[in-house]
Amino acid sequence: MCCLRRGICRPFLCSCRRRRRRASKDADLLSGTLFPLIGPSSFDPASVPSSGISVACQSHRAHETRELYLGRPQVALSRHRVASGAMANPEEPHVPAPPRPGAPVAYPAAAERYSMPSPVVTPEDREAYEGRPLVAGLHIPGASVLYTLLALLQLAAALLMLIAPYKMTELFFRNMHLPHKHEDIDVLFEELWRILGACLLTGAVTCYALKIGADRRLLNEPAIQRLQHGLLWFALLAVVLHLVHLAFIKSLTLWGLLIGAAVMAPTLLLPLVHLGLSGGFVFTSEALSNCLNNMFRPRHFSLTVFLYALLTILFTLAGLAYIIIPKLTLNWTFGYHTGKPAAFLWQWIGAALFFLFPAITYTLQERSLLGRLGQTVPKVLNVGLLVSALFHILELGSLLVESGVASRWMLPFLFTHWLLVLIASIVGLSASGHHPAYEYAGGYEPLAAERPVSAV
Repeated sequence: MCCLRRGICRPFLCSCRRRRRRASKDADLLSGTLFPLIGPSSFDPASVPSSGISVACQSHRAHETRELYLGRPQVALSRHRVASGAMANPEEPHVPAPPRPGAPVAYPAAAERYSMPSPVVTPEDREAYEGRPLVAGLHIPGASVLYTLLALLQLAAALLMLIAPYKMTELFFRNMHLPHKHEDIDVLFEELWRILGACLLTGAVTCYALKIGADRRLLNEPAIQRLQHGLLWFALLAVVLHLVHLAFIKSLTLWGLLIGAAVMAPTLLLPLVHLGLSGGFVFTSEALSNCLNNMFRPRHFSLTVFLYALLTILFTLAGLAYIIIPKLTLNWTFGYHTGKPAAFLWQWIGAALFFLFPAITYTLQERSLLGRLGQTVPKVLNVGLLVSALFHILELGSLLVESGVASRWMLPFLFTHWLLVLIASIVGLSASGHHPAYEYAGGYEPLAAERPVSAV
């Protein structure tokens, strides 16, 4: 009986021993291949039991072994980790399976091949135009849209003055309408309308700068309020001039009043309302002291600081002279004047020079002291100065070249003044701001076509 039992069990025992040897070899092979990949904490050869391995487990190990020999270690690794419970942790990253041999390989896009972390944001980069966070400040619903519409209105009026100066003369002034021909109207009106159109172009650019301030919730900031004051007082004086020349001097027509009011009344009302909402009419002695110190005792001297401070003074003096003695300044600039209509246009230009342009140049001088000329709003304001300077240089320069100075002693001074405005605007536009650089994982910078598009 014992012999019979031994004869029957011996083949079964031999088969079990062979299976145990094969399982042990598979475990050694897996440990030698997978151990460098998954590390000692993920797979321990000692943890594989030398006995009691089922046929299914042996078949699974043999299948993984074949996958390793076929050059697919990641598939075998993932299956082993799933079988051992390593993928139960959802925080552990999933390793995608490589493509099969012979299958087409899909390469990632060029933008995905670079690891571009977001730039390190410093406190200076988080600061807005006046050095405060963008989320702070005053937000007035609809202010951005209103300033955009106001900029378009002033732009349309400026283009009309530049394109049709004689038609504007006929509409604005009495005894200038038909049957008079354009040849009967003095060329002085053409020059004055074009200069006034250049001033309105600068006003349109200033409205766009205020639109940017409204988008950034900076309507209660001193620099933005200063620009609003420049537009407000410029428009207020223009409206007063219209009323005076219509009611008392009687040189303006009703059409001239309506056209002028259509442009200047919104320019007056919009900053007036926003300044009232933001507390912009509160003036303190400290603010006046800071203004005088920035003008005459700046913290440091540079070319832009000097130019903007000088231009602020020159604009104020020139605008005041235009308003108080219009006929004399016309004689000193053009050599003659044509009466009250020309004086009206000259005073309108003086209102812009006395209020709007000093507000712009002083704001730029303040930005230059802070080292922020490279930001958006100062660059926009410099564009406005550049446009106006070009128009003035063309008008005054052509007059200076054709007729000389003679008794027009103020003409070369005005020409030099606008040359300084042109230089200051170009220098201000060339200033660059601080931008944090991107860090690229590959150690080199990608091509320009592969860089992310930055916001303007």
